[in-house]
Amino acid sequence: MKKRKKLSRGKKARTKVQEGARHASLLLATFEEFANNFVRELVDKLPRSFAREDLVQILHAYLDFSVRKIQLGGRFPLKVRVIDIFRYYDPEKYPALFEQRDFRRWAEPWLTDGNLTMLDEPMQKLRKRAGEMGIDWSVAAPIVGKVSDRYRPDQRPVAVQRGEFCEQVIGELRRIRECKSEFRTYEELERIFPSYEVVRVLKHLPFDSDDREMLASPNRWERTVTYANGILHRYYGKSLHTIRQDRKRFKASTRTSRPS
Repeated sequence: MKKRKKLSRGKKARTKVQEGARHASLLLATFEEFANNFVRELVDKLPRSFAREDLVQILHAYLDFSVRKIQLGGRFPLKVRVIDIFRYYDPEKYPALFEQRDFRRWAEPWLTDGNLTMLDEPMQKLRKRAGEMGIDWSVAAPIVGKVSDRYRPDQRPVAVQRGEFCEQVIGELRRIRECKSEFRTYEELERIFPSYEVVRVLKHLPFDSDDREMLASPNRWERTVTYANGILHRYYGKSLHTIRQDRKRFKASTRTSRPS
């Protein structure tokens, strides 16, 4: 009896861990949706003289500064993010701040770049949203960076671009499967993941209502990668072999582009 009770407790503990992981995954996916809509809005409002690549570079610079911290010394030591420096700065408490090496390295460039300081106000919206969702900014910032990279001009071979899209769809399907208890129908799934590419793809031909019903029923899928390959094979009109090769080409391109 004791052994049976111990196994039962272990199963409950595993279930609790799995539920926690599903909740965390859904939370991050929801924030990614919010970040994607935010960046798309920035892109849509760009003046003609401002290229997407410029915006993406500025966003990445901002994100880099946003996770850097400066130590405020003196009688009241405090560590603050570079972008928040003057919310805490008091010359009476921190008279030597401007002479600090970390201030000169990080805060001065931040304060003298008009594009970065101009971006700070709208970015506060993202930081606030992350805080409301209980996501630390050190976790949220890389998500925003990943989202912003989607808006770079793409000059890679078509096969590599297709392979990246395939990997994105596989990743989306994995997150959908993790969150399968959160929805029962395609409509509910679409409300949770409105900007997922796989959700968008299945809304149009050659896919039909049966395919959308299948998407909303992860327990009926085969292995996630197998299911994804089937969707992509129909979407692109390419053979399964081509889809697999495209994914390999994309993965190879990411390895060769990494600094040695």
